[in-house]
Amino acid sequence: MSAEGQKLTGLSQRRTRDWIRQQVLVHRRWDAAATFALLAGDPGARRRAAEAHAETVATVGAADAVAALVTALP
Repeated sequence: MSAEGQKLTGLSQRRTRDWIRQQVLVHRRWDAAATFALLAGDPGARRRAAEAHAETVATVGAADAVAALVTALP
């Protein structure tokens, strides 16, 4: 899910014949520099990646995330 070009949620799922597991991530905070600093590899490449992605992930407050989830429930 995205809004105005920014990613709001991440989704992972695993399916078998008998069950499905879904995991969803909503960013409450996003610090591209701190996140990319954790990766292995060339420090310059990590810095450039952090700069390129600093504004690509949106954040959502806890109350807004809960309200949206509750509203979407059947």
